[in-house]
Amino acid sequence: YLDKYQALMTIFFRHVRDGKVKIRIMFRQNARVPTNLTEEQLRNTYFLLYYQFIKHAFGLRYAPTHPDGTYLRLFFDQFPDTREAASQFKGYVHALQETKHFRDNHIFIRERDIVEVRSHDHVLLQCMDVILGAMSFR
Repeated sequence: YLDKYQALMTIFFRHVRDGKVKIRIMFRQNARVPTNLTEEQLRNTYFLLYYQFIKHAFGLRYAPTHPDGTYLRLFFDQFPDTREAASQFKGYVHALQETKHFRDNHIFIRERDIVEVRSHDHVLLQCMDVILGAMSFR
């Protein structure tokens, strides 16, 4: 399988180089525990973190504007919460397209393009798992 994984990772990094795939890896600092958070903030930590991550980490506000717009497809590993909480989060992410920076840059997020996947069932997330595993190994 080594040859297959090497070929897969070569293609994956080629897509990253060519701008067809955008990747951001987020590491949380667990040594310091935040204080003065509300019960709601504590309950929604995962979703609040990822919302800000999507909103700011990709530099989308600085992306070149395309005449037909830019459509984001967001793949999340399965959410560690209820279906209702995941649905509410997806609604907030979908609403990002209504913010000034997204509107000004013609960035769109269709509801159907915000999905949960299991990484072992999705090739792109398998590639991410290989990268994270390599980083952990170091």
